[in-house]
Amino acid sequence: MYSMLGELIGETTGKIAGQRIVELEGPTIETNVSSTGTLSGVPVTELLTYIAGPTSKGVIHGIGKGVINTQDGDIEHLRVKVSVDLIPMEF
Repeated sequence: MYSMLGELIGETTGKIAGQRIVELEGPTIETNVSSTGTLSGVPVTELLTYIAGPTSKGVIHGIGKGVINTQDGDIEHLRVKVSVDLIPMEF
């Protein structure tokens, strides 16, 4: 299977399963995520852990590792980079 650059090949939704402070300076936070969804049309479950911290005002960057499992028992390993721009919300 081939896909075009920028083409959506999968999507998962889930919840943060846990968080802990790794380093107070920064701070650096470890986050564990559990999600389900599809990858190339195949149902998957994803488990992911990443460590992230602020790099500049309003920006968080991190790296992590995880696994994706299919219903047939196939397992793939992930390496991820996380980048989040924090946008103030008005209530």
